[in-house]
Amino acid sequence: GMFRACFSARYVVRAAPRFGNSFKKQVQRPMFGKRCAAHIVRGETAPMSVLSSAIADLQAAKIYRNEQFANLQIRKLAFSTRIGLWFRRNFTTLAHLTCLSVGAWVLLDTTQAASVLLLGISALNLHKWLTLAVGKAVGYQLSADVTVGKVIPKWTKGTIRIADMKIKREYEYARKINGAAMDMNISEVDVTLSLSHAVAGEGILSEISISGLTGMLDRRTTIWTEAMEAAHQKREATENDFHLNYVKIKDLALTIHQKCPDRPLDLTIFSLKLRRLRQHWLLLDLFDADAGHGKFDDCLFSIENVEVDYKNQIRTNHFKIDGLDFDLVSSSYPKGILSWITQGFMDIDCFYKVPLYTIDERALNENTKDLPKTLDYKTVFDMALSLNNINISLPNVTSNDISVTNYAMVQPIVAYFNTNYVKVPLQLHFELPMDDFCGSWYPGEANLYSAISNSSYDDVLRLIAEQKKYRRARELLLMGVEGLYRGTRYYLSQTWYYIKEHV
Repeated sequence: GMFRACFSARYVVRAAPRFGNSFKKQVQRPMFGKRCAAHIVRGETAPMSVLSSAIADLQAAKIYRNEQFANLQIRKLAFSTRIGLWFRRNFTTLAHLTCLSVGAWVLLDTTQAASVLLLGISALNLHKWLTLAVGKAVGYQLSADVTVGKVIPKWTKGTIRIADMKIKREYEYARKINGAAMDMNISEVDVTLSLSHAVAGEGILSEISISGLTGMLDRRTTIWTEAMEAAHQKREATENDFHLNYVKIKDLALTIHQKCPDRPLDLTIFSLKLRRLRQHWLLLDLFDADAGHGKFDDCLFSIENVEVDYKNQIRTNHFKIDGLDFDLVSSSYPKGILSWITQGFMDIDCFYKVPLYTIDERALNENTKDLPKTLDYKTVFDMALSLNNINISLPNVTSNDISVTNYAMVQPIVAYFNTNYVKVPLQLHFELPMDDFCGSWYPGEANLYSAISNSSYDDVLRLIAEQKKYRRARELLLMGVEGLYRGTRYYLSQTWYYIKEHV
């Protein structure tokens, strides 16, 4: 920039300090700079005659004795001047292009953009403020006190890790909001952010991975009102509902306390992978897990995807749990045959089919016509239910579960259970429409318990009918053998008397 004065519209913009005012006077006296500047300002290349004249004038001014070096310096200054003019003329376009590039980067890879922002926050020593802000945001969503130890970007995985998270809700506050008390520690939470996901109304989080969750959940502080019992509090779809595209949980150890049964229940999840988790379809997405293994109340359970039928748009999953105590499920069946069982154990081996098509929260209410007509939106269950070492007792006649007329009709069922109390195998088949899963978080809200109870009642009647049929067939067989024996005896006796009298 030493000789930019020679090619400026004002003849002299800046000169090297070592030449001083004498250089300015000497350059201003000849007119070679004016002719070169006229071409450069217009964005043109100065003709060779103008450049030659400028080189000669520079040599005459004793600035450059070498003609080649003076030519190179003139071309360098001409190029830099044209570049500067281009930037000044297209500054708005460059600003818009930069903003669009940054916006596209944030939209396509929000996690990396947030990681860069976290890197800048760490450089400014604002990490403590960041952890407090994240803890308040999570605590506001959970209505609990949340503290966060670290927020670290994981560049290799493309995630943001929240480490050493503690969630606590005191008993007094839990009773105030009629919720569950909790005290949990989470070792690591890896999240993936997506701005496009948030623009679609599905939340800023697109994927989440939880590792090392331990603690306690106490549901005894929740008081179920009559309205909650009647409606089961089915959730309505809102714009703030989360919609996660992938969920992974491992190393979970949670102790659950509830009123029935009045004993602590241990839940352990070794690994669980969900291909999606939507707040409005929480129960259905839990059923639609890719794989899961764990232990509940010292009973091992597993869930896995068996088959995916892309032609019929159906996923087949398999769920199995053995040795489940009946005091866990007796309260879940307020009516029906399973509510009469007071003691025993249950083995569940279930194959069920769920739709593969991604159903939107508002699809069943607003966009039903847009869904494919060939798909059958229902969940089909084929369940092998084994009741082991059971003890059954009928409810009172005055209860709403059974009437005086039905009291005598269920006596064969009680007799069957008391006769086969060691093991009662039931084969259940029932279907649930997708409307039952809409807004359901618990099996009772989706009418799953009612469907199991009704199907169990039908299968027990089938077993009793088969037993009666086999008993009747045995009686008929015994009667036939007895008649044959009597006929044969009578024929032989008559033959003996005839031979005795005539021979």
